[in-house]
Amino acid sequence: MTSSGEFFDVSGACVTEPGRSVPILVGGNGQALLEHAGTHADIVGLQGLGRTLDDGHRHTVRWDTIHLDQQLDQIRTGAGERFDEIELSALVQIVQVTDDAESAIDQLCSRAPGLTPDDVVEVPYAHIGTADAIAEKLERCRSRWGISYFVVRDRQQFEPVIAQLR
Repeated sequence: MTSSGEFFDVSGACVTEPGRSVPILVGGNGQALLEHAGTHADIVGLQGLGRTLDDGHRHTVRWDTIHLDQQLDQIRTGAGERFDEIELSALVQIVQVTDDAESAIDQLCSRAPGLTPDDVVEVPYAHIGTADAIAEKLERCRSRWGISYFVVRDRQQFEPVIAQLR
């Protein structure tokens, strides 16, 4: 691109590498959105959130393996043959590095109706346990669902896990 004006002169600028497009990330829930993301997105962000609660800010959680498998099927439906080209991301809602994972998981389940300890242990949205255990869970999520990166809200809690993964 070449352009100039009263206060600028740009010659030979390129916004992206020739032949490459800017990757598009689509995150959310719902069959129509996930199928659309499968058709058009380069990256699909999974978050595990359900309906918005009456306060307008909090959400129910959909942290069960069956629901996550269904969401991946919805993405796959939209993607068709290009599914393997899509990068999957998970929005990690909770990170708690602790030596007492069982108690922390029980406390979380008491605050989230319908959430079971087995689901917390499996799904990619909550990571509770030692840094070693969380690192192993990240690997399991990659192996099982193909989730290749995780967006973490609490960097300080996650730092021991990063150190472990390095």
